[in-house]
Amino acid sequence: MIFMNKRTMVLVGLCFLMIFFQSQTVSAQSFYGTKEEGRVVEPLGDKRVWRYTIINGKKYKRLWSETKKKWLSDWILIS
Repeated sequence: MIFMNKRTMVLVGLCFLMIFFQSQTVSAQSFYGTKEEGRVVEPLGDKRVWRYTIINGKKYKRLWSETKKKWLSDWILIS
């Protein structure tokens, strides 16, 4: 009879632990936050674009960062 009581207690304890650990959920929002918290998602890569112009009949190019919205190089003479 003592063996049955220990076995029953172990089974009840295991059921309780399984229910306890399964009921805890974590949402991704709690880790990453929301817009209201002031967090901003930024891309890892920088998008760069060559811009071209003609000055006094000569063609120039200059590198522009679309991500940072600033020039990355000076004007370079092409032809």
